[in-house]
Amino acid sequence: MSEAPLLPDGAIDKGRTGRGRFSQIDRWCFVAIIAVVLLANAMPLLGIVDTVPFDNRVGLITHQHASSIRGGYTIDPNDGFTAEALGRAAAVSWTHGNVPYWNYNEGLGAPLAGEMQSGAFSPFVLLLLFRNGLFYLHVVLEIIAGLATFLFIRRLELHRVPALVAGALFALNGTHAWLTNAVFAPVAFLPVILLGVEHAFARAQARRQGGLVALSLGLALSLLAGFPEVAFIDGLLVALWCVVRFFDIGRECLFAFARKLVTGLLLGAAIAAPVIVAFTAFLNEANVGGHSGALSELHLSSAYMFTLAFPYAAGTIFGSWATESQAFWGSVGGYLGATPFVVAVLGLRCQEWRRAQVALSIFWLAVVLRVFGISHRLTNAWNLIPGIDQTAFYRYSLPALSFATVILVAFGLQDLYRVGRSRLAFAATALVSVAILGRLALQARNAVRLLTDVPMRHPVAVASVGGAALLAGVVLVLAARSSRRDVAVVVAAIVLVTEACLLFMVPQVSAPRSVRLDRSAVRFLRENLGTQRFFSIGPITPNYGSYLGLAQLNVNDLPTPARWDRFAARDLNPNSSPQLLTGFSPLDPNGPDGFAAFASHRAGYLDAGVKFLVLGKGMRERVDKAALAASLVFENDIVDIYELRNPAPYFSAAGCELGYSGRDRVTASCAAPSEMRRSELVMAGWSATVNGKASAVGVADDRYQTVNLPQGPSTVVFDFAPPNARLSWLASAIAVIFLAVGSWRAKRMAKAARQITGSASA
Repeated sequence: MSEAPLLPDGAIDKGRTGRGRFSQIDRWCFVAIIAVVLLANAMPLLGIVDTVPFDNRVGLITHQHASSIRGGYTIDPNDGFTAEALGRAAAVSWTHGNVPYWNYNEGLGAPLAGEMQSGAFSPFVLLLLFRNGLFYLHVVLEIIAGLATFLFIRRLELHRVPALVAGALFALNGTHAWLTNAVFAPVAFLPVILLGVEHAFARAQARRQGGLVALSLGLALSLLAGFPEVAFIDGLLVALWCVVRFFDIGRECLFAFARKLVTGLLLGAAIAAPVIVAFTAFLNEANVGGHSGALSELHLSSAYMFTLAFPYAAGTIFGSWATESQAFWGSVGGYLGATPFVVAVLGLRCQEWRRAQVALSIFWLAVVLRVFGISHRLTNAWNLIPGIDQTAFYRYSLPALSFATVILVAFGLQDLYRVGRSRLAFAATALVSVAILGRLALQARNAVRLLTDVPMRHPVAVASVGGAALLAGVVLVLAARSSRRDVAVVVAAIVLVTEACLLFMVPQVSAPRSVRLDRSAVRFLRENLGTQRFFSIGPITPNYGSYLGLAQLNVNDLPTPARWDRFAARDLNPNSSPQLLTGFSPLDPNGPDGFAAFASHRAGYLDAGVKFLVLGKGMRERVDKAALAASLVFENDIVDIYELRNPAPYFSAAGCELGYSGRDRVTASCAAPSEMRRSELVMAGWSATVNGKASAVGVADDRYQTVNLPQGPSTVVFDFAPPNARLSWLASAIAVIFLAVGSWRAKRMAKAARQITGSASA
């Protein structure tokens, strides 16, 4: 695909081709994208606000300097409960030399890598060892997203300014701004995969080997990142782009291109085989909640479509206590912005990439109509794609929608370089964009009454709609009136990046300025818990036992083991979802704290080995210590900890003396053959050895593990790895070696070809 001809009237033409040597100007573009990301994250980066999930979620706050602007800094608190807590547990496991297949500290034990949201096999998970590690992870992924997008747009032979703007916009996209939980993790690798497709396209056209590295690694990292729904939906956009490129490439190169794509995808899947095997093994014994098909018809109300262009027209995130507002913020997945929308519409006039524009426009409309449930037939058509009905498409399709918009924005900026464009075409596209934005603004005015308890004249709402309309108007005026196309493009680029930064920073303004914690309760549990468990009704929220390395019976996760679900629903709290055994279940008719359920099902908690009950300070008057057979053993200004009497031990065997200090190794001395019970959830993948010989792991009470012990002394060692785990690591290693060798050979052949060409020229 060739680029537009040289620009008349002295317009700038800075390195138009994306296939030449990486120049100094490109390096400065990299620096600019990184600077934009750091600027947009300046408040948490400089410590002006505290967005550390542990500080804000764990429930041990003694003092908080709250923001004067009501709202939240993120939509989903699972940035703490799953992404941070479980991710850190995986990182700590790696540092101890253990593959993080199993989490001893959640419920009765649960898969860790197979749960996915921990991102246990992602190379970036080690950043969570730092106190503010999740924030550092976000910044790194935003930078990767921006740089990969820049390279992808340059690969399409567009100018550097459109590529620079596209990189900045995708780095600061609406999903990155609003969803800081595990949803965030795969987003950055969508442009990496598409860049890999372009590399394969170019190599196939040139009849050269190689071109698989970006495609394979992009796919592998997307899968390893830990949120398969986003990776799957992103894959639909990748598939569409591949179809477009199939039409662009000549017949003589079609097979070579297809072969490279298939090889790259297989290598990527093989590299990610360990997490794929762990995840599929877990699914065989898991409860996936609504992801079994209940999500197939869900969508956002069409009345909320205005948030795509005016994301804060209804105020800040959770800035209103209105019921409708709480439900809305708990369902949305991101935004686009008004100015990118205008430029994307203007880009429909760009002639060089007509086929791609049509495909992306159709994809854009199909996604928006499905997200907001405009057409029931279209929803059914989407559900024909295998797996779509098991995803929360209305929420997790926004990254792909954002990237499609970013490509169209790049086309729009590229078209602004031109002079002598059809005024009729410009007027038509400008009128379309203004009409749609006007309709969305009117919709915002009507819908805001449902979403907020403040009037439309609220400053945040006015700034959101008025400011976005003003910036979009500036771009339209520049496109229509400027005689210097280079100036018009630069000013439009500044407007686009400025709006992206401002929209990205709005949630941070609502974050607390500082937070102080009291960790004395954590120290007490570390010193006294041993191999027993604790249950929390209040402080030390789920799954922060995993973060802290303390066995916590509470669960806030999905998927969860089916055996755990049966046990929790029957023996712990029948009025609470087993995936949300948080101690604060809204399903519990006996009160929001779940204390009544604990008191009435005390036997189940004791059977699970719960030694300590952690309560918020204000619940002391509700505790009947005699009925609970518990005594107060620790207290401070936040927490009361009660010790329950006679919890079941972690290991038990009739007629045997047992010695153990950890959970996976025990010594026994039995007067006669016996059966040992281990209070850990049984799942496929658990194995045991007795005196070095393999021994079958049995099941007790549909949940616990058992092992037969011989008469006399013995040593039992337990281990967990999903079925076929070794084969998955072998496949991954072979794929990495194949990719490395193939890349090395391709470079050698390219170097040899250049030397031959140079010799012939001489």
